[in-house]
Amino acid sequence: MRICRGDPGATWQDVLDFDFRDDDDVDEDPEWPTFCKAFRSMSIVSAEKDTLVYELSFSRDGLYFFMWEENESNLVWPCGPLMVVDVAAE
Repeated sequence: MRICRGDPGATWQDVLDFDFRDDDDVDEDPEWPTFCKAFRSMSIVSAEKDTLVYELSFSRDGLYFFMWEENESNLVWPCGPLMVVDVAAE
């Protein structure tokens, strides 16, 4: 599972329309859109038989995108968007 934060103005439709395949070299990692920034605040809190539980920490407002990345075949499946807002600021 990969999560990225979208640049301001980026939409879920932008992710759905993006071609993650690297058509020039199928052995390379998938290409990622420039409007999608890496999100690294994720940690495993539980690992049991066939189950991993992750904890996410969002420190910035914005639109985040959940993706599934298949490492062996270098494929990416967009899974869904998540809008994070600071309710204390409202």
